[in-house]
Amino acid sequence: MLGNSAYRDRFVKAYHDYHRPVRRILYRMQGADGLDDLVQEAFLRVWKGLPDFHETASIKTWIYRVAVNLALDHRKKKRLQLVEW
Repeated sequence: MLGNSAYRDRFVKAYHDYHRPVRRILYRMQGADGLDDLVQEAFLRVWKGLPDFHETASIKTWIYRVAVNLALDHRKKKRLQLVEW
């Protein structure tokens, strides 16, 4: 189990390595509207999920999956808001 500073260091490295690709994924799936908020939400999810991340998986794949799932959640939420209106 990693200590708090190890999690923080791991997160900083993950953000540094993957924030641009995550931004591209979210832009392609959702467009420019609210893009900064989506990137922030994606990395908040990464931060919260990092303690449960298993080293047997690729962190790159996991982070990309977090971004894709966020985009799909956002799309579904937008669709539901349109239907309710």
